[in-house]
Amino acid sequence: MHAANWHPLTWISHEVDASLFGVNPAGHHATSVLLHIASALLLYGLLRALPETRGAAPFIAAVFLVHPVRVESVAWVAERKDVLCGLLSLAAIAFWVRWVRKPGAARYTAALVCFAAALMAKPMAVTLPLLLLVLDWWPLRRMQGGTPPLRLLTEKLPFFALCAVSSVLTVKAQQAGGALRDLDSITAGSRVANALVSTVDYLRMTFWPSGLAVFYPHPEGATPGAWAALAAVLLAALTAGAILLRRSHPYLLAGWLWFLMGLLPVIGLVQVGAQARADRYLYLPQLGLIVAIALGGAALLSRAGAGVLAARAAAIVVVLALSLAAVRQVGYWKTSVTLFERAIAVTGDNWFATYNLGQAVETAGDRTCAEQLFRETLRINPKSGAAANSLGGLLIDRGAPAEAVPILEAALKIRPRYGALHNNLGLAYLRMGRETEAIPILAEASQLIPDDALVCSNLGVALATVGRLDEARTAFEEGLRRDPQSAEAHYNLGRLFQLLGKPDLEAQHLREALRLRPGDAEAAERLRVLAAQGL
Repeated sequence: MHAANWHPLTWISHEVDASLFGVNPAGHHATSVLLHIASALLLYGLLRALPETRGAAPFIAAVFLVHPVRVESVAWVAERKDVLCGLLSLAAIAFWVRWVRKPGAARYTAALVCFAAALMAKPMAVTLPLLLLVLDWWPLRRMQGGTPPLRLLTEKLPFFALCAVSSVLTVKAQQAGGALRDLDSITAGSRVANALVSTVDYLRMTFWPSGLAVFYPHPEGATPGAWAALAAVLLAALTAGAILLRRSHPYLLAGWLWFLMGLLPVIGLVQVGAQARADRYLYLPQLGLIVAIALGGAALLSRAGAGVLAARAAAIVVVLALSLAAVRQVGYWKTSVTLFERAIAVTGDNWFATYNLGQAVETAGDRTCAEQLFRETLRINPKSGAAANSLGGLLIDRGAPAEAVPILEAALKIRPRYGALHNNLGLAYLRMGRETEAIPILAEASQLIPDDALVCSNLGVALATVGRLDEARTAFEEGLRRDPQSAEAHYNLGRLFQLLGKPDLEAQHLREALRLRPGDAEAAERLRVLAAQGL
C-alpha cells in the first residue's frame, strides 16, 4: 500500500524495468509507449471483429493512440498504471466478447483473470462490469436479443466480487497514505459542482485538447453556481438526446454511458487527492466518446452525400491535427521546469505546480527563486504544509532560523501530524540555541517519521548539546538502525564518542562517515588528528 495505492502489478512492472534499465529513463519510457501501442492495436482488432464498428476501426484506434490527453498517461513514467490497466482491461473485454459469441470456460476465465490483473494495475478498472453491461446493449445487442436481464447480471457476479475486494483494498491504501479526503473537508455541494464542471471540461478536452496541464487545482467551493447549473443542463440535454436517438443511433447512448460510467470512480464525488480533474482519467472513458463521434460523424457525412474519399480525408485531417497537438504537449513534459511552468500558464493560481516548480529550481541550485516560489505557494494556498516546510528549510539553511519559526509553527497548527514540519521546527530551535525546546519537537518528529535517519541525528545533536549523552547515543544508533548508510549518523556518533573518550569507536565511525561522504572535511581533519596522536 505504498504511496496511497494498492497496485502490485504496476510495482512489478516498474521493478522489471529497473532490473533491465536501471535509472536510464529511456527504457522506462519505451515500456510505457509499447504498452500504449499494444492497447491501440488490441482495440483495433476488437473493433474490426464487430460489424458495427469495423469500418471506423482505423480512425477510432488512431485517435485513441495519438489524442493529446493520452500524453500524461504515457509520458509520465509513474503513470504506468494507466497504460498497463488500459491494456489489461481491453484484453478482458476482448475475451468477454469472444465468450459471448462462443461460450466456454476458458474464455470466461481468461476475461476474469485479465480483469483481476487490470485491478492490480489500477483500481479505476472497477467500472468494467458496468461497461460490459453497456456492451451487452450495444454493439452485442444481447438485451434486444432476448437474454434475460437477470442472467446478464448473474454472469458478471464474479467480476463484481473482484470489484468489492479491490475497492476495500484501495480505500485502505488511500486512508493509510492520507490521499482520501474527509467528506467534510470539501462540502458535498462543492464536490457535485466540480464533478459537473469537470465532466463538461472532459468533453471540451476531447473536441479541443488545448490548455492541458499536469494538475488542475480543486476549486473547493469556489465553483460559480451558474457554471455548475449550466454544466448540469448541458449534460442532461446530451443524455436526453442520446436516449431519444437510441433506436436509430444506438452507439450515441452506448458511447455516452461508457464515458460517464468510466469516470465514476474519479469524478470527485468521493475526493481523492487535491486535483479537480486529470487528463489521465480519460484513458479508457474517452473511448466511448471517440466511438460515438466516429460513427456519428460518418452518419452525418453520409447523409450530406459525402463519398468515402471525403470521409477518409476528414479522418486523416483529424488524426494529423491531434498528432501535432500531441507532439506539442509532449514537449511540455521535457523537464520539471517546463512541465510546471506550463501548468501555471494555463491554470493561473496553481499552488501545486508553483510548489513543484520551486522544488525543481531548488534542485537546479537557484535557491532565491525557489524561496520566492514557496512564498507564492503559501499565498495561493496557506494550508500547504509542504511549501511551509520547504520554505522553512531554505530559511534555516541560509542562516535565518528565527524567520522560519513562525512559518513552521503556523503550518503545524494546520498539519499537526506532519513529521517533516516537526523536524524543521526542531532544527530551527536548535540553530537558535533553544535546545530544550527543540528536543520534544524532534522526538515527536522521530515518532512521526519512523524510517528517517536524519531526524534521529538532529535529536541526538540536541540531546548531546544539553549533556544528555547516553540518550544522544541512543538516538544516533537508532538513526543507523534506520539507515546503516547514513553518513550524518556515523559522523555524529563519532563526535559523541570523542566526548565520551572512546577514540577507537570515534575513529571507526568517522572513517565510515568519510567513506559514505568523501568530501567531509571535518571528518577527514579529525581523523588526521587522531592519526597524529597514534590513535
